[in-house]
Amino acid sequence: MNLPKDDPIVVTDGIRSPIGHVAKSLANLEASDLLSQTVKQLLAKFKINPEVIDHCVVGWVGQDVRAPNIARVTTLKAGLRKEIPGFTVQCNCVSSIEALSSATRLIMAGEAEVVMTGGVEIMSNFPYAIQGSRANKNLRSLETVKTKWPELWGAEGVTISDTTEQGLSDPVRLINMAGTAEVCAQMYDVSRQEQDLYAHESFKRCVAAEKRGFYATHTY
Repeated sequence: MNLPKDDPIVVTDGIRSPIGHVAKSLANLEASDLLSQTVKQLLAKFKINPEVIDHCVVGWVGQDVRAPNIARVTTLKAGLRKEIPGFTVQCNCVSSIEALSSATRLIMAGEAEVVMTGGVEIMSNFPYAIQGSRANKNLRSLETVKTKWPELWGAEGVTISDTTEQGLSDPVRLINMAGTAEVCAQMYDVSRQEQDLYAHESFKRCVAAEKRGFYATHTY
């Protein structure tokens, strides 16, 4: 077992893909293709030697079976060494930050020295789902689903849902993320004015940092 390391851990460089609207310019891309292209651009822009990368961690909320471990799929599609392991994390809105935290833990544990991390989402590709047990006679096989499709909408034990809406809702409290934010604001007495002031101050700090050249002289 490798001993934990206490050397400083730094984020060196970063890049991001374009951002698109749902059902617009990026809608037909697979998440793994978008991420692998971003990785290629990262390596090219910063002239990173891919041989030094020894792990990959990716945050992805809308995980599906087309790339069940998108971190691993991405390294392969980007042409990196096949020996590079990778894993994918899902922690809703903080998935990418959790990927970075996981990378830090890998380095601290001595399991890696250089970890590539990231996050990806293409909400245009979130599927509509037919949910239920395959023990249900209506869901025994794909052929059965196709044959009984008109009957499924009212079939007992079968739910047809939009995973975009379902994925943004808490199945325990049965409330979506926007509703949760409103409840938290009321619980902790955070007024709209305080929220607007906080957002305004954050934006001002970002603009001030850009004007003084902070982003041009610092890497993350």
